[in-house]
Amino acid sequence: MDYLRKQMPFEELNAENSACYALAVDMDSADGRADYQLVMSSGPAYTRLFGSAQELSFESEAVFENTYAVQRKEEMRGKIYGSVHFLELYNTNTPFEQETWALIALDEADNLHSFSKKVTTDILLVLTVSILLGVVFISIVDYRLTRPIVELSRQVQKSDPRQPVLLPRLDIKEIHQLSEAIEKSSQSVADEASKLVKILDMVDVSLGAFEYQQERGLVYCTKGCVRLMDLPVEEEEQDGNFCVPLSVLDSILYPLLEKGRAENGEETMILSLTDSEGIPRSVRLKMVENNGSLLGGLMDITQELAEKRRLEYERDYDLLTTLLNRRAFYDRVKRLFEHPQQMGIAALIMIDLDNLKYINDTYGHDCGDEYIRAAASVLRGVSSSQIITARMSGDEFFIFSKDTLPRQS
Repeated sequence: MDYLRKQMPFEELNAENSACYALAVDMDSADGRADYQLVMSSGPAYTRLFGSAQELSFESEAVFENTYAVQRKEEMRGKIYGSVHFLELYNTNTPFEQETWALIALDEADNLHSFSKKVTTDILLVLTVSILLGVVFISIVDYRLTRPIVELSRQVQKSDPRQPVLLPRLDIKEIHQLSEAIEKSSQSVADEASKLVKILDMVDVSLGAFEYQQERGLVYCTKGCVRLMDLPVEEEEQDGNFCVPLSVLDSILYPLLEKGRAENGEETMILSLTDSEGIPRSVRLKMVENNGSLLGGLMDITQELAEKRRLEYERDYDLLTTLLNRRAFYDRVKRLFEHPQQMGIAALIMIDLDNLKYINDTYGHDCGDEYIRAAASVLRGVSSSQIITARMSGDEFFIFSKDTLPRQS
């Protein structure tokens, strides 16, 4: 026995000596498991893992080649795996030819996976350190870039609107150019509001601003405001703004003013306008009333709303058939059932297409898609305010009809 143990050096299995060898005989289990009768073991790990157990039972399915999981028992602390290698000890036509001996290497799952867990931990550590370094680097860069802008903003806030604005020179070329533009515009404007409108005109986006001076009865507009609202102008001021007669804005300004009044003196709304070329546009308007004057800012959000509508359409409609998809169908029917007394008599019809797989396999998926579109075209013909049609999956369609029969009086 000592000689056999020397031939099974458990120290070679791992550096922690947590594994062991077992020499066992196959017991031919009838329930599909692999059961072995222990002959001997090497290494103290066997007693720690199995105690005095003389039988080993393995799962029938191998987890990897000839490696199996040991059947779980109450005294086992964790999952244990065994690598089974059969030994050919007896020739045929000998007394013990039916006995199958096996050399089994046993170890805990935590020890077997220790290397991969260490690699995973190291990778997570490296990623964490990289993210922290990236955050620190971005914070430093952001601070160096935004500090001059913040300082410039403070200087503008502290400046006297009745005096020419003098701003410090910064090391950033773009900010330096902006400072010069602000100083130049401040030389020709009458007050701070006009100066801000001038800066808006310099931005290469669809922005506009206007100022209504009640005392003078005039409205000053930027080029962007004139372009967005398609306003006729009387004259162009020296600061690049346009003077618009109040009568032109009476039909627009006063209704918006009444609608936009709020307790804090400002309100934001969406306007539907038409430009000089007859193209409809959506404009976001924000107005602020302060000290007898009214300031307003406009921004063209036509593309933004179009993109929003496109995303909503793709969310609710099937792209192949343009019918409602599953999510939108359930949402609309759910809203109907929130008021069953208004729905009246209702019916749900479920339809699926015949032979779609045959068409796809025989003629190709393009013909299958055309088959689906043709069916959807028929369903669209019956759609109305009382009927909801939808494509639920590949060849499955739903029709929900409400109040389709006359109610009895």
